[in-house]
Amino acid sequence: MTTFLSIAIAASSWTAATHEVFYVAVGNEYYQQPGFSNTHGGSRSAQKVAQWLGAAGASGECLRSTDELFISKEDVFSSIQRVLELAKETDNPFLVYYFVGHGVSEGIGWNHFSLQGNISPDAIEPDIDRMATLLISTSEIYHILEASNVPFIMLLDNCYDAEEETFDSAVFSETLSSNLQNISNVLRFFNEFHGPNAVVFSTTPGTTVPMAPDIGSPAYSVGPLARRVMIGSREKEKLTLPELLQLLSSPDLDGATKPSVHHAEEPPNVVFDFSKQDIAPNTVSATGIMRLSTENTSPAEEEEVPSVFESAPLLDCHLAIESRSGEYVGDGRTFGYTSEAASFNLLNDELNSLWIGIEAGETTWDLRIATPSAKPIEEGAYKNATRCCFDSDTSPAFEFSGDGRGCNELKAEVEVTKLSRKADGSLDKLEMRFTQYCDGSTIPLHGELSCSF
Repeated sequence: MTTFLSIAIAASSWTAATHEVFYVAVGNEYYQQPGFSNTHGGSRSAQKVAQWLGAAGASGECLRSTDELFISKEDVFSSIQRVLELAKETDNPFLVYYFVGHGVSEGIGWNHFSLQGNISPDAIEPDIDRMATLLISTSEIYHILEASNVPFIMLLDNCYDAEEETFDSAVFSETLSSNLQNISNVLRFFNEFHGPNAVVFSTTPGTTVPMAPDIGSPAYSVGPLARRVMIGSREKEKLTLPELLQLLSSPDLDGATKPSVHHAEEPPNVVFDFSKQDIAPNTVSATGIMRLSTENTSPAEEEEVPSVFESAPLLDCHLAIESRSGEYVGDGRTFGYTSEAASFNLLNDELNSLWIGIEAGETTWDLRIATPSAKPIEEGAYKNATRCCFDSDTSPAFEFSGDGRGCNELKAEVEVTKLSRKADGSLDKLEMRFTQYCDGSTIPLHGELSCSF
């Protein structure tokens, strides 16, 4: 079934036209090599964006990884080519490209690269040619889409991580340093992608960006652009592309995410019309499969498959939380759960990463911990932990969130007082204490967890 999205080109010299819209949504959540942390919520983000577009009548392909199916660079480019071939069969196509996963850059021209799931750690080197060959180059995709003559927008829901290079050197003359900086500035301008085809970054060059709580299910994470798309389109029957770009880059839209960055000039007045569709754009089916589809991504049409986080109840668990007055996540409360009154679920069990979910009626909580450089979690203290699981290659990572509340950034001190595993490698016992500080606050949340599996 082919569906259509109406796009009105609002320019005095243009005539309004109807376009058929296509999308490629890539949720690169799982990474094959231990040097890269998984981007929890990546698959969910791609599905939500695909469903949002499907709710406006668009069709396309949504690629979502699992812990056994890793998205490659070839998968992404092949999907783009397939969708472009379909798009070119129509008179007035428009394409949306969305990617969530790790992202890096280099500090000279700010070339941006997305990291595929089967990437090798040695692919990230300060060699632009090598990075362009081995990684998913934003510039390469832009030029492929531009050469197709299909108008488009790119939504890049990932980091822009790199250290800025300067040309101040004792061996360079002032003139040479100035000339090199001018060349760098020209390259950076080109990599901002000025023009009608918008390239939207979730953060500024040289910086990282964390995932954010899902607005519908805060215990789960989504990419910041996916969250902003959902917030910006809530309760709207129609939303134009210029309006969407303005919302994505607004500092007032959402306190949990950074404003996005783009340099689009005179983008077309695309109208996303949700009024004639039966699909709810904010509805999610949290299955964990790699989905390739050229039909609408409707929750009602989702295949019934197990989640990649196949959970099992935990036995003899106890969680105690003490939140001081003014602390955000615990909201100043002291509370606790046992396995008799709540369901404790092991959502992820890796040697260097654990994710435990707690369900108590309609209230859910998540506790995550990960160690740096893929080192196994062991008994001992983990200091200066940051929010899980984004910087776990350089520092410990931790997060306690739920009940609609979570930190955008955090610092935590964690002590694993007991950890043992069975002969098959699965968890046997886990006991830990933690203190968490949310978004620069000095007011702590204290917690203790003990579980026998």
